[in-house]
Amino acid sequence: NYKSAEHFYFQRMAMYHEKHALAEQMGKCETAREVKLLSKQITPDPSWKDLKMRIMYEGVAQKFQHTEFKKALLSTQKKVLGEASRDEYWGIGMTLTNPKVFDQSMWKSNKMGQILMKVREELTANKSNKS
Repeated sequence: NYKSAEHFYFQRMAMYHEKHALAEQMGKCETAREVKLLSKQITPDPSWKDLKMRIMYEGVAQKFQHTEFKKALLSTQKKVLGEASRDEYWGIGMTLTNPKVFDQSMWKSNKMGQILMKVREELTANKSNKS
């Protein structure tokens, strides 16, 4: 069990790179921010690039099995989701304070938004199948 999707992702990253002590240390962190700071000690192997989307998807999918998170995600219905952060891979490359934040043509990669929409789609499909 992980405290956050970030805990899951960065601990898996540490284990993949055979930094088991660091992964254990990450597990003791209280916040996602602390885990992310520790992750700076890892120089990702080029092969990590091929895995990171799947690993993050697994962590996010686990997170949204919890009722409160699931309800929140499903409440977004079919809206396009964007991770409002300066991160140009996981996020849209800008924060909510940027006046262009709602202009999707200005967004960067937004991999987290894509993952969230995929998880939402799967949760919706599972909900329909159970009805």
